[in-house]
Amino acid sequence: MSEQNAIISRKLLDFAKKIEEALFKIAKDLKHKCPELACLIHDIHVKNTWSVMQAQSEDEYRCKLDIGISRSTWYAYRRIALALLPFMPRKIFCSITMANLGLLSTLPEKHRKDSEWWKKAQRLKGYELEELVDKVLAKGGKGSGQGEIETLTMLKIPMYTEQKKFCVGVLEKFCAEEEIPIDQIGRALELILADFAAGHQQNLLIAIRKVMLPEIRHVLEVAKSGNQPADEQLRLFGNVVKKVEDSLLAIMAQAGVTEKTLAATA
Repeated sequence: MSEQNAIISRKLLDFAKKIEEALFKIAKDLKHKCPELACLIHDIHVKNTWSVMQAQSEDEYRCKLDIGISRSTWYAYRRIALALLPFMPRKIFCSITMANLGLLSTLPEKHRKDSEWWKKAQRLKGYELEELVDKVLAKGGKGSGQGEIETLTMLKIPMYTEQKKFCVGVLEKFCAEEEIPIDQIGRALELILADFAAGHQQNLLIAIRKVMLPEIRHVLEVAKSGNQPADEQLRLFGNVVKKVEDSLLAIMAQAGVTEKTLAATA
């Protein structure tokens, strides 16, 4: 190695060491702050504190906070906290890394209640704890009360080419916005369907079926009958438009979407 290359290598090594020191410092801070954050997210969800903070939903409250927490991170932390905090003291929870807490959250309930597992999570490195968790899950069977290792599978849905392009495009955009790796596109689909299960889209369908469509049918029947003057038909049509608008605004509010948001994306 030439003298010049040796100098460059030493400088690169010094730079690499500085980066490593900075990483360890940040990781040390995050070790406690991330579990504390998970506890707060847990409380927001369990106590519904968002409802008294001028928010229509927990996710709208997350957006209003504007503290840089992506939707996927928020719900991942919430899931972990909900799985562990009913059994584990907060002081212990906050003494464990989020990686190890995530591993603990996958265990069956009887293990999550076991303080010996808490001590392991405090003491062991991530890969060491993962080996133990995998052994427990691998022994599980149906009806045993123990879980099984989750394996990847394929979901095959027949659809037309244009439908596939549209679905994949939406999922890829969702992944980008929620900071989900593109190779975990199944996770994006799960989150979208979770929103549907939460009722936002269901409310829209119910409003269309029970409010909008009956009103529109009534107006059409009046128009077809020819028994009402034009002014009355116009008034009925105006009422339909107003009810449709009110229904949509109510659903938007529940989903955390405002007219200002829609205008910005138009």
